[in-house]
Amino acid sequence: MNKALKINREAWLRAAYALVRKQLLKEAPEHVAISWSFPSRGAMSAAKRRIGECHYKEGGHIGKVEGGRIILVSPTLRRPEDMLETIVHEAVHTVSGPEAGHRAAFSQLAARVGLVKPWTATSASPELQKRFQTWIKRDLPKWPGGFILPVHKQKNRQLKATCACEPARIIRGSAKLFEQGEIYCGLCDSEFTQE
Repeated sequence: MNKALKINREAWLRAAYALVRKQLLKEAPEHVAISWSFPSRGAMSAAKRRIGECHYKEGGHIGKVEGGRIILVSPTLRRPEDMLETIVHEAVHTVSGPEAGHRAAFSQLAARVGLVKPWTATSASPELQKRFQTWIKRDLPKWPGGFILPVHKQKNRQLKATCACEPARIIRGSAKLFEQGEIYCGLCDSEFTQE
């Protein structure tokens, strides 16, 4: 493959899936839709973020897709190695089927291709990691770059207010608190003003 070729992210993911299929998992379907997009749920979770997902045509919710499988790879992943791990994990799902979950059919196939426990995570063995490095250097085009950092909305924005004391005393409170009326310092009798 021409390493200097300028491609988009989804073309890179398709090339990576083709390589996984050719060298690791020949029984994976040749045609899958693969997308650099957020999974349907858990995409922004800080504790248990989902980084990949496999959908099946048999589920009836994805319409007509060539090959009957959709693989989603999270745009929160930064490194090509992480994307390859996710693609391998989801490719195993394409073979084991929707009923398997992460049980025996999945785990046996995952172990065979070089993934390691826990099966719900996406972790490659050291040998598989070495193979990924070779693919990245020799077989895949350069990753076009980019990732998305999840931004969590701040639930309660605390505002800062100070009084006339030297040094100034500081209090923090919600906008609603400061809207209810003036707040005075018990030492200098001045009003706390927002900064």
